[in-house]
Amino acid sequence: MYWRINCSEHLLLQLNPDKTGKAETGTGVNGTPRLTRQRSVTYSTGTGNADRDPRRQNHTAANGFKTTATLAAAATAGASIGATGPEAASGNFGQAGDVRIVKWSSSPSGYFLAGISRQGVYLWQLYPFLLVSSLVYDPSEHLGQMVDVIWQTSGCSDDDNVFGTLFVLLSSGYIYEIAVYRRETPVLEYQFGTQHYWARGPGEEEGMLPAGLAQRRTYRLPPGSGTAVCAVAAGPGAVVATRTHVFRLTWAGAVDSSTAVREINENPLAQIQQIAMIETEQARLELYLFSDGTAHVLRHAAASEDPPMAHMLPLGDKFATTMAFGAASGVVAIGTSNGEVLLFVVAAGGELQAAACQPFGQGGDGRVSALGWTADGSAVACAHASGHVVVRSALGYELNVSRVRSRDGDGVEAAAVCWGAGGTRLFVLG
Repeated sequence: MYWRINCSEHLLLQLNPDKTGKAETGTGVNGTPRLTRQRSVTYSTGTGNADRDPRRQNHTAANGFKTTATLAAAATAGASIGATGPEAASGNFGQAGDVRIVKWSSSPSGYFLAGISRQGVYLWQLYPFLLVSSLVYDPSEHLGQMVDVIWQTSGCSDDDNVFGTLFVLLSSGYIYEIAVYRRETPVLEYQFGTQHYWARGPGEEEGMLPAGLAQRRTYRLPPGSGTAVCAVAAGPGAVVATRTHVFRLTWAGAVDSSTAVREINENPLAQIQQIAMIETEQARLELYLFSDGTAHVLRHAAASEDPPMAHMLPLGDKFATTMAFGAASGVVAIGTSNGEVLLFVVAAGGELQAAACQPFGQGGDGRVSALGWTADGSAVACAHASGHVVVRSALGYELNVSRVRSRDGDGVEAAAVCWGAGGTRLFVLG
């Protein structure tokens, strides 16, 4: 079995369509001219009325969001998968000015992609690639900026009308619980220039999941917790890091325990940037990536009341930039500033052991910017600052290398990578 990645479509999420309504000429992936329609597609209830409440979805306002996502299709046995037509779509977020997505998170099912700006939550369906819902909050509430988004991974609702639950972390320590629910049968809303069209053509809804976002509850970390920076799903709850403490929460918002950041890393200037959770029969491992390029492990022994033990993961002189844990394979991948990818396996006793160190051999800026495992743990996508995306096996062997370029021909540095359902489509988000 071998892998091949074809960059089949650039998905430009442009929410400020050309007011003239004219088509724009662009350049395709292979350098050939093509016609790009200024189009916006999103779901709607079919009423045509925008909801003015900033806490609810706004489907019709046409101002101001711009970001870029590049889609690549990965397939086994040399088969290629294309992405054309309605997938190159965009949606309306209802805010003026440019809104930058700061964090991405794909659903456990591989069907949805959630993204947050500083004041808004956005939900895409991965295939076909469509914006299906958004929540934009009033910045005058002064609850802080959004800094991370995670999906609930256990204890999910049995309600068939709920696809999943999002938890959005704010810098002030507030946490929004947001349901991803099933809407009524939608009507596709098309926007060409300044005109709106409501239509439901034959087969137009095939494969589409009519999902919406609705806030349920709001939680808050204990007073004096400091500025919140990141979070991760952790079995029966979540682990939330601030600049001074790490809190372990249940999905109902209760605090189980906490640890001071300085007990994990003694560097007073280092800040937690990323967290990974590893569950074994012998221990629960919390892996922390710090801004000083080090990685630290906090080990909680199973069936023991002893306090957790912290130690630094041996990286040598390498500066860690990102990491990802493949739960199915039991392998931790850590990317470095010089392009190397370090692999650690969970050994007997719940310890992490170095397994491989794979260099970057494509030239240019090799810094690893994002990592993403397939659901079955068989491969990890390694995105580099030069735009190269290297797919490696769980043992570190190179399965495929490709370079993702923008329409201008420059390499796209990925902010995140995620695999769609089935592991046949890789989404590179830059």
